[in-house]
Amino acid sequence: MIRIGILSGNASDNESINLIQQFNDFKITGIARDIDKQDAQKQQYSAEELVRNSDATYISLQAPSFDLIRMGIKKSNHLFLHTPPVLTPEEIRQLISLEAEAGSTVLLFNPLSYLPEQLRIMPMQKVPKWINIRLPINFEYLNHQLLDLLLFICSVEKSEIRKVDAFALQSQQTPNLITTHIAFKSGSVAQLELSDSSCSSQHVIEILCQNEKPIYLPVDQNEEALALTEKSALKQFILAIRKKQTTIVSLSDLTQALQILHEIMDKLKYSGCSLLK
Repeated sequence: MIRIGILSGNASDNESINLIQQFNDFKITGIARDIDKQDAQKQQYSAEELVRNSDATYISLQAPSFDLIRMGIKKSNHLFLHTPPVLTPEEIRQLISLEAEAGSTVLLFNPLSYLPEQLRIMPMQKVPKWINIRLPINFEYLNHQLLDLLLFICSVEKSEIRKVDAFALQSQQTPNLITTHIAFKSGSVAQLELSDSSCSSQHVIEILCQNEKPIYLPVDQNEEALALTEKSALKQFILAIRKKQTTIVSLSDLTQALQILHEIMDKLKYSGCSLLK
């Protein structure tokens, strides 16, 4: 039985509780909420108490801090991060080192990475792949959209980057097309295109491997589909805690995704893309 605590920034924890309770492997030890949003005296646990009384912690804060993650790892806690943390490369390196020393697991939830179709790719991890993504651009959350997609790409292709190219077209200081070409040392290539002019029939997320049927992932997910994807991620979390073969989006994947994102930003500056700074 894995004792798991819930650290939430949401007003209601019911969805998280219901999802975790579907697993016989978990026993919920308690709930702590973001103390910036609620009176600390009303909490059942502080974050530190929650971690101390648990083997694992489900964290659904909008931006879990470096100090919080470090504290959890130092106490040999396994962490499920519902959203990617905002960290510097040096902070991530420190956490990866601590994670190895403590024998902890830090899993980053990324919806695309835990789809059943995506998990089929794992036996082909060492095979060169063509990853093709074409989606509508999200102007309001462009950096977040790019990071999520890059995390997915890095979870599919776990090899070093060889080259990153990026180009943008914009109208009235707003990008209406961003295209990125990422080459990996393994021979795999990822092509990512975000546009405001493509129709829904052109949107695609596909992965091609030699001598294998193409794998197509859904480009839109409703709440029910997201819940199933998160359930799949929790299954992988349990396997990782039990030291069994699994696939997770890790802090190392975050390091690589951020490296690619920074290279994209640098290259788009030459295109005058003002939203990426």
